[in-house]
Amino acid sequence: MYKLLGILFIFFKLSFSFAQNYNFQYLNNKNGLPQSQAYAVCFDTNSIAWIGTQGGGVAIYDGESFNYLTQEEGLISNRVYHISLINNHMYIGCKGGVSVFDMNFQHLYNYEFEEVGILAQAICSFHNSIWIGSNKGVYMLKNEQLKKQVIFQDLLIYSFFIENNSKLWVCSDAGVINVQNPTNRINKARGLGSENVLKTLPYKNGWLIATYDQGLWVYDTGNGIHKLKGFKEKIILLDVLKTGNELWIATLNKGVFVFDLTTQMSTQFTNENGLSNNHVHCLAEDDWGNKWIGTSGGGVSIYNNSPFVMYNKSNGLNNNYVYSVWHDSRRNLWVGTQGLGVMRMNDTATVLFDEELGFTSVKTKVIFEDTKANIWFGTEGKGIAVIPANVGKDTVITLRGNGLLENLWVKSFTENKRKSTLYVGSSQGIFYLKNNRQNHTLRKLNVDSIPNRINGVQWNDFDGQLAYASATGAGIVLKDKKILGFYPNKTFRNVLVKDSVYWFGSAENGILEVVIKNKKVVSERWINKSIGLASNNIYQLTLDYPFLWIGTEKGLNQMNIETKLIRQFGYEEGFEGIETNVNASCKDAEGNLWFGTTDGLFLYRSGQLINQGQNRPPKFNFDDISVFFKPIEQTVYQEKYEQKQPISFAYDDNHLTFKIKALHYAFQNKIQYKWMLKGEDKNWSPASKNNSITYSNLVPGEYTMLAKAAIDEHWENIPPVAFKFTILAPFWQKTGFKVAYISGIVFLLGGLIFLIVNRQKKKNKVQLEKVELEKSVLELEQKALRLQMNPHFIFNVLNSIHNLIILNDSTKARYALSKFSKLMRQVLENSREKFISIDEELTTIQQYVQLEKLTNANDFELVVNVADEIDLNEPILPPMMLQPFVENAIIHGLKNSPRPGSIQIDFKLESNHILMCSIRDNGMGRAASKQSNAQKSNYHKSTALEVTQERLDNLNGDFEKKNFEIIDLKNQTGEPIGTQVILRIKLD
Repeated sequence: MYKLLGILFIFFKLSFSFAQNYNFQYLNNKNGLPQSQAYAVCFDTNSIAWIGTQGGGVAIYDGESFNYLTQEEGLISNRVYHISLINNHMYIGCKGGVSVFDMNFQHLYNYEFEEVGILAQAICSFHNSIWIGSNKGVYMLKNEQLKKQVIFQDLLIYSFFIENNSKLWVCSDAGVINVQNPTNRINKARGLGSENVLKTLPYKNGWLIATYDQGLWVYDTGNGIHKLKGFKEKIILLDVLKTGNELWIATLNKGVFVFDLTTQMSTQFTNENGLSNNHVHCLAEDDWGNKWIGTSGGGVSIYNNSPFVMYNKSNGLNNNYVYSVWHDSRRNLWVGTQGLGVMRMNDTATVLFDEELGFTSVKTKVIFEDTKANIWFGTEGKGIAVIPANVGKDTVITLRGNGLLENLWVKSFTENKRKSTLYVGSSQGIFYLKNNRQNHTLRKLNVDSIPNRINGVQWNDFDGQLAYASATGAGIVLKDKKILGFYPNKTFRNVLVKDSVYWFGSAENGILEVVIKNKKVVSERWINKSIGLASNNIYQLTLDYPFLWIGTEKGLNQMNIETKLIRQFGYEEGFEGIETNVNASCKDAEGNLWFGTTDGLFLYRSGQLINQGQNRPPKFNFDDISVFFKPIEQTVYQEKYEQKQPISFAYDDNHLTFKIKALHYAFQNKIQYKWMLKGEDKNWSPASKNNSITYSNLVPGEYTMLAKAAIDEHWENIPPVAFKFTILAPFWQKTGFKVAYISGIVFLLGGLIFLIVNRQKKKNKVQLEKVELEKSVLELEQKALRLQMNPHFIFNVLNSIHNLIILNDSTKARYALSKFSKLMRQVLENSREKFISIDEELTTIQQYVQLEKLTNANDFELVVNVADEIDLNEPILPPMMLQPFVENAIIHGLKNSPRPGSIQIDFKLESNHILMCSIRDNGMGRAASKQSNAQKSNYHKSTALEVTQERLDNLNGDFEKKNFEIIDLKNQTGEPIGTQVILRIKLD
């Protein structure tokens, strides 16, 4: 069942004019312009705008703030009529003469007219002279002299025209006149429509001549003079600007016309569609293609050539909050707003469909046209309505049913065109109806796992599958009714398809891009802020291949599907609505895109009046350099800085601040900066809006400060500006000082080393002398010790001989004296040597033993054993070392012994450097000796034993073993059987 309401189309029912609102920026009294009449606009070498006013002097605008030039700064008058850039100086035409300023806004010269009330209305440079056009003729400025050209006196000069850089023409109230040949004129007599020529421009093979009251004319050397074809507007013309194939025409009271020379179509800008005032006095174009329109009373209007056109309550909509939009095949625009109902707009009228015309008064969240040109409306809580195409009149049909349809919240429509099936995404799931039936019966799509709360549906003609976005995930209904589901825990608002690629817009995570082939997922990825989106909160998806348009709460994003490059559109790009509404977008048959926002409806025009120049990078340079927070102009480096010469800063002027100034009149707030100090930084800084950079404590060296500016991260192919400078080294770090310093240190160190070495030599010399002395003393002591033994030995031998003489044994006495003389000769010879051989020592002992046997009638045996590895002839023994111990053995050991006496001398090596000598007797032992107690520690207290101990101590020095030992020999029962003396001598 359904209710049929026939509604006749009534033209007088809520009819509005539907005008476009173009994207302008304004400079006026509210934001800094000193006076509302802007009669001149000119740009200097840094693209800064100089605006001449009628009473406020010159306003200089850099995209952010103003500077001002008035009579106080040197201007002849505050009434300005013309500004020209000539040789890096700004020539300002005023009432009364011409003032000249440099790029730093410093006054240079004034050239005043002699007569009162003359207006400098035109200025140009030609053949090394400055030409000035006024309301009373032409003046020439040459060699600082201002001369009036008499032939042109009393003419009203509007402008100059230079032909092929060889001829100068004046545009005047007497036509176009050649300055070199004033009789050569283009005027009414030559076929021109008016004598009042405001401007002449090069055009094709001739000129384009703009007259004050008769429009635009073409002067062609081959075809003569004729009116410009196509432009038929009746205007009072004040200025004209040619840019590309367009003519911008300023008028006295009709605003600005933009005439396309190719299509001969005109677009008019007035105060009804954005222009600040219809009285336009001058036109100019900046480096980014923005048009500056100087008005009389409205300041300056800057046309940014935005691709967006805004529609709101001021030009036709019943409310600025747009829920839905559709442009149908009959060139009607359908708009659902917060003002309730649906608006239909076309070139003739605007009609509001509301309850009076049979429509609902609730929000219409979606509008859709099917292949049969039926217009479908999805509402919020009131189901579905349709205006059938075949009824022939505006008839609204509201679908009725069992109560479900009347309360349905409808979010989306899509159509299977081949089967004429319409699918409906709603709060209760997905429904469908056969569009070839008259009863419009709606049925629910019964497929397992399809959720309720559907936000978007999209039929894919490429693979015959239905995609959906819901509050509980996204999915694709395959041909076999199975579902490919994605992220059931995420909210998706919309879906868009192209061939095998599906895009699902989510509420928090960006866009899910899925590629499906043969019912299988080939790839899956997220498109979000990490690759350039303004937000992950997706409201709209619109396809304009190769671009995917993405609406968010932070504006629009245009993504190139193939390159994945993303461009953002916000307020500065002309998209003033900023926050888009869910699924409120469409593409019309002409390729234009429509976007509904919370603050109006926006049209993105496909290729019409698009300013590609706005993609150019900003102009930028170093605005200021500070040394320890002091502007460089106030330092000793001012002259070199102003002359752009390399600067060498003192070592203690190493705290520098660089301020970068960038200019882009369309996107000033989107400018970002990067910088790098070569010599300090290894890489470019991250992009930042900060344009003031400080480097402190710079070490001496050469540096280059690099900086650049860009819009929206488009850094490619942007050359940086550079500032080279040097931080000088302090005097103590300079090469000369370092050489002198190092030389001084080397000299001091050399002197110190010399003193130390010399001192050490002296010390070593003293030490050597001391050692030598000690050595000599030691040798003397050794000789003295050796000599000390000799008297002892002599005394004993002579005593023995003496006894023989007393006993009258003359034979033995003579024999003993003979032996004694030989022994003494050998002892004396050995005493001169430090070391003697074992053989020599044994010879001395044998002679001594023979004397002892002879003189004391002692009969004992002497046995000598020498190890084979010992060389008997090697001098290794101190002289008379063994004799005292042999003597003790004879006298104190063998004497009075009950046994036949025996002395055994052994030589052997205990190691490679120790010689062990053993003297062993078989006497009564020390215990039986009368002096045993006295000899406990050194065998007996004779001088010879003491000397021997001292000799061994001096000879061996520090020694790990005992120098000599005295051992009492006993048998198994403990009875003494002799004595053994062991001597150890350290060998070198």
